[in-house]
Amino acid sequence: MTSPALTRPVTDVSGYEVRYEDLDFLGLTPGQVVECLDQEVPLGMTSEQFASFRKSLSRALTREGVRAADIRLQGSSARFFSGPHKQMAHRREKVYEHYLDERRVEPSSMELSRIVEALGKLWPNADRPVQRPFDSYYRFEISPVRSDYDVQISSDSAINLLADSLEAKDIDWRAFESQNKHYKFIRKEISEQLLYLEAWAAEWTKELGRSVSIALFPSTGPQPLDGVPFESSSQFKDTDWILLQTVGGD
Repeated sequence: MTSPALTRPVTDVSGYEVRYEDLDFLGLTPGQVVECLDQEVPLGMTSEQFASFRKSLSRALTREGVRAADIRLQGSSARFFSGPHKQMAHRREKVYEHYLDERRVEPSSMELSRIVEALGKLWPNADRPVQRPFDSYYRFEISPVRSDYDVQISSDSAINLLADSLEAKDIDWRAFESQNKHYKFIRKEISEQLLYLEAWAAEWTKELGRSVSIALFPSTGPQPLDGVPFESSSQFKDTDWILLQTVGGD
């Protein structure tokens, strides 16, 4: 049976099927979700914005001097749900924990009760999502910010530019791979030396009212990490949303 809200079912890893009520709460239309799942327009953008987003990214890469890159859109803006490792809080204890993680302050007892009540009103029984829908933490006021855009850039050309800059300081760029438990990208403080790309991300963060975050990897893309299942990793997948692929010698 298809979802009552969509022309085809949209489910998370638990099998939870998205409903009209969910889309109304999130401020989304069925058409926007279909465009997202068909990899036409990410959630949170118009088609005109997305066309400009991609075109300006291509210009930024050219100005940066990046000659070859594979660029993919990850996260809930591309798939409706966040990755399986980002689970939706439902119990009071988890809401408290995630509020603390997102806001770096404790919720008051009143705030906590209000959020838990809102969660129970939208999902009053065990049939509820395990993964986080797009913008859900912002809508429930667990997070102060809207869901972001995760732009994954895999490029030896870009890394060579950073390596040349660090080499002048007698530093090996490999010392600056992040030790995130799910991803191993070049630390953002270092990748921000790619000034045109950083300016592009800042411009679109302001334009869209959502953070545009760049994660930089070698051309082979994110690599397997011990204990991280393939579906939870950011390794290349056939279902990935490819924003751009530039070709050229490094």
